[in-house]
Order: sequence, then C-alpha cells, then structure tokens
Amino acid sequence: MKNIKPFLIGVATFNITEGKFGDIDISGLKASAAFFTPKGKTITEGLDQWKAIIYLDEGAKEEQAKALETIFRTVFGVFGQVLNVKRANINFTKEPVGEGPAAKHTIEIPGVFSLEAEPLVDMQGNPTQVINSPLFGGVVNVGKSEVHEFKDSDLKTWSYKDMSVTYFTFRVDSESLMITPISKR
Repeated sequence: MKNIKPFLIGVATFNITEGKFGDIDISGLKASAAFFTPKGKTITEGLDQWKAIIYLDEGAKEEQAKALETIFRTVFGVFGQVLNVKRANINFTKEPVGEGPAAKHTIEIPGVFSLEAEPLVDMQGNPTQVINSPLFGGVVNVGKSEVHEFKDSDLKTWSYKDMSVTYFTFRVDSESLMITPISKR
C-alpha cells in the first residue's frame, strides 16, 4: 500500500461572540488565519513547517488588534511560520439548519477569501459530528464547501468546491492560548 502524504490548506475563521484578553474586551471581533502545510510530508511530519497569514478585524481598536495578534500568533506559531498579519474586513454569517448545531456558514474577506459551506447531515437532518476528536477534543461539526476560494500573493491561491470543513463553538485557554471546542451536541 502506498504511503500517501497529503497536504492541508485552509482558512480558520474565528467569530468571537464574547471574550477578553487580560483586561481587553475582544467581544464581537473576528480573526482568520489562512494556512498550508508542505507537500510531500504528512501533516504531523510538517507540523513545524506550516505557513500562515493572519487577518485581524479591521474594526478592532489598536489594543484589541494587538491582543488578537498575540493570541493568533501564539496559536499558529505552534504549527510553523506566520508570514504576515493584515487588517481586513471579515464578514461572517451563520444560519442554523433545523434545531442546530448544524449551520450554513458564509465567510468573506473581500478580494481575498470566500467560503460558502453547508453541514453534512443524516436522513433525519442531524449533523455529522466528530466526538472527542484526537486533534481538537470536544465536539466538531463536519460540512462541505459550495465555494472555497482564497487568493493572497503572500501565501497561495486555491479554489475548491466540496472541500471538507469543520466548525465548532470554541474557547481559548487564557494561559496556554490553545483553542478547543466546547463539548456541545
């Protein structure tokens, strides 16, 4: 059997409904991180070689932007190199499907990123979920993209339909700054 060494590309977007970093309120802000892993290595083999660009909510005040940058540089710095940090208009909408937690998501960073994603559901409309995933822990919802386009000359360009997506309600540990899903079913 051939050892397939996939690479990973994606954009993680964080819609912060409530939160603080120290005494700085970051509620209502958004951040995104576009990333890729090196080809020819498994995701874990290339763990310290990921490349990322972080986008911070252009509506953030200077102290809030610095707080967001600290959080997301720490989170993505674990995986590799943060190539750049940019301010951007990040549009995020979430439309529940049925009683939830399944949801359709639309995310746009004008001129850079566009995502339209829908949940994978069973015959009864229940969401597909990974419970206690080894990568994230907690409960992670699974979906697929209708549109998944990214273009930034500092990183890469891609356009995929039917790309797998994951989404979850998360918390950030105030000491380690690690992001983990909240266990919700």
